[in-house]
Amino acid sequence: MSQGLCLFDANQRVVIANHRYADMYGISPDLLQEETSLQQILEARARAGSLRQRCGQAVGARWLLNAHKEARAAARAVGPP
Repeated sequence: MSQGLCLFDANQRVVIANHRYADMYGISPDLLQEETSLQQILEARARAGSLRQRCGQAVGARWLLNAHKEARAAARAVGPP
């Protein structure tokens, strides 16, 4: 697969990921193990410089993490398809 893939579960833990994702964002493939948290991935991306927002890397990581939490809460409110 030429695309990067990193899938998280409802608890924001890695379910499956590939090496291309790690290559794309400059993080260690060793980090992409099951049960690694989204926050750990975002922190690694911020350290690697692949997570940038105008207001800084730390703020960018928090913004993405909060966006993921909001999306998860919205999905729960709607219920199963």
